[in-house]
Amino acid sequence: GTALTSGEVVEELEYRLKKGKSIHGRVTNAKGDRIHNAFVYYDQDVFSASRKREKSADVITDAQGEFTLLSLPAQAEYIYVQKEGYVIAKQPIKDDMKIVLTQGGEIEGQISVDGFKPMGKTYVNSYQTDNLSIRGFVEMDEDGFYKIPQLMDGAYTLQAMFEGTQGLSVYTLNNPIEVVDGMVTTFDLDIPLGTSVVEGK
Repeated sequence: GTALTSGEVVEELEYRLKKGKSIHGRVTNAKGDRIHNAFVYYDQDVFSASRKREKSADVITDAQGEFTLLSLPAQAEYIYVQKEGYVIAKQPIKDDMKIVLTQGGEIEGQISVDGFKPMGKTYVNSYQTDNLSIRGFVEMDEDGFYKIPQLMDGAYTLQAMFEGTQGLSVYTLNNPIEVVDGMVTTFDLDIPLGTSVVEGK
């Protein structure tokens, strides 16, 4: 159309809005049971968004485990589904989606420092190695064991934080640990003396 000049007044303007794509989907568990009240997101940091629960979900599955997303941006690529008790699912966007939530994989084991159980509280982080995003954070139990559940498939880097004589020490494992859905990976972490970093030093 013709461009308006500065100060020109017109009675009618015609807007042409580009219609976004819409998708429909269904969420079940591995047995085929439909999952309601699951949080559905597209193309955002679902791991931080999911902490805000339904306030940041783009849509929530209904009583039949179904959802519809309207007017998705053309550049949208992935759908993420999150439900307590299951690992977060990620799938490429398509018109009719069937998303299955699983229990995910686990990493478990025992923590020691130079062969001895840490005296103070000890925590273990698991980072997905390719993007260093935290996927699990647990505290060691009184017997020196830890368990990180509901992890997505992939390689993980473990980081232990424990209270030492000089304050809070952090030790990062250099070799990634592979996690497979439905499998438990056992890894005992013995931290050599002098290899951890003291926070604030």
